[in-house]
Amino acid sequence: MSKYQIGRRNITKENKWENIDINNINICKPTVICIGGRGSNQPRHLNYLCRLAKSLMGLSDDHEIAVDFLGIVHDPNNKFWFTGLTYKDKLQLADKLLLSMCKNENGKLLQENQIIKNFNKI
Repeated sequence: MSKYQIGRRNITKENKWENIDINNINICKPTVICIGGRGSNQPRHLNYLCRLAKSLMGLSDDHEIAVDFLGIVHDPNNKFWFTGLTYKDKLQLADKLLLSMCKNENGKLLQENQIIKNFNKI
């Protein structure tokens, strides 16, 4: 993925952020996906947005909850902060996220009822 990164708020990490390989993402528990605007071109921007989403739910980092907070960073290597995702990037990202809810870790298609459950967790 050249134009974006995806990561997860992880309070056990030093900077509370963990990069995720979009090709190996597995959404199988309640998940909040935070997509920042054009200025969200650094992981720390999305880490903050994920923390804000968590606080809007009335939670802090002290709460142990089984919810993932994922963030999508727009082109972290681009020095021009105003560059957003292209149409192709958006399609590719949607494809990867949607497929991650339909397949297991081994790439096998899940049962229909499990796919529906995974979609309901977003």
